[in-house]
Order: sequence, then C-alpha cells, then structure tokens
Amino acid sequence: MNYQPYFDTLEELFTFHKEKKLIFDKKVSDLAANTNGTALIPGLKGYRLTDIVRATILYDSIPDMYHGLQAIDKDDSLRIIEFNDRYQEHLDSGYRDLQLAVSINDMVCELQLNTHVMAFVKEHSGHRGFEVKRELVAAIAQSDAGRCSEILFLGRHSVVADGPDHLKDILDDDRQPVLHQVRQIGSGLAGYTIQLD
Repeated sequence: MNYQPYFDTLEELFTFHKEKKLIFDKKVSDLAANTNGTALIPGLKGYRLTDIVRATILYDSIPDMYHGLQAIDKDDSLRIIEFNDRYQEHLDSGYRDLQLAVSINDMVCELQLNTHVMAFVKEHSGHRGFEVKRELVAAIAQSDAGRCSEILFLGRHSVVADGPDHLKDILDDDRQPVLHQVRQIGSGLAGYTIQLD
C-alpha cells in the first residue's frame, strides 16, 4: 500500500513536502519537549526519496525513549505506518534506534527515536559501514560504476578507523555479499572492488 500521494514531477513532490514540513517539525518539537527529548530537525533531503522529511528525537535514557514512542502512538494527529525496533533487532553494525514512518496531514515522514549515546556512536563508528553498504547496493542496482567508485573511496576513509579489513567484511558478509553482486554485474564494476580483496 502506498501512503504517499502521487505527484507527476519531483518539483511537485518537494513543494508538497516543503509546505507540510512545518507541521511535522512542530509536532516533533512538541513531542520532544513533552517527553524530555531533544529534537533534531534537518532541512528537506534531496538525494533519498524515502525520507525527504525526517527528524530525530534524542533521549537521555532508553526508558525515556520508549516513553516518547508511547506518546507518538497515542497522538491522534500521527499515524504510524511502519515501525522498526532496532534495539530488539539491531543492525549488523550494532547500531540501534527506533525507526518510524509516520503520516501527518497526508505526508509520510521518517522519525527516529534514540539516545544521545547511540547518536554519538552513529556519527563516529559502525553506522557508517551500514550507510556505505546501503549506498553501494543502490549504485550496483543502477550499474553505476562511477558512483560505486565514489562510495568505495568514501567508505575506505570513513570506516578505516575500525581496521583495514572492516570495509571488506561489511561488504562481503555471508547474508548479503555485496562484492559477489558487483562481480556478477561485470568487470567494469568489479575493478572498483578488486582492491578490497
């Protein structure tokens, strides 16, 4: 089921979200204030259409974070469309959050709930590997060798603190072997990853 309205152009899509974003931003700010959280509300996002409008509420503790989740669930102006509890089912990198897709005024937005500590970890360690892998999978699907090269370059420099083999391990895990996918597409893309072997 598609919860977003249909738009003929990207310009219409962004105009719709820009007009409604203030409502979402106010709701997130109010929720954070009422549940002892801190609202982090960025501007519109243009490179991933799944979360054009998004925000994060940070909490001092896990119980406070789940209290915030209860407040969202009880709020009649928000409808939870999707919910991922990554504290119960964390990512391979160990990163955790509560990730929601919520509908407000016919607009679907991403809302993450987390602790200040995990947000710090996200910015300084394991989540970067997840982001590199996600972006590389998308570039592979588009057979975009240039983008693959750029992502691998950034990946080498953003996850290098975890050791020289960490990026290769992230990309070649048993459940979703990205390097194998690249090699199946063809030698043009495989050349960008051969240096990781």
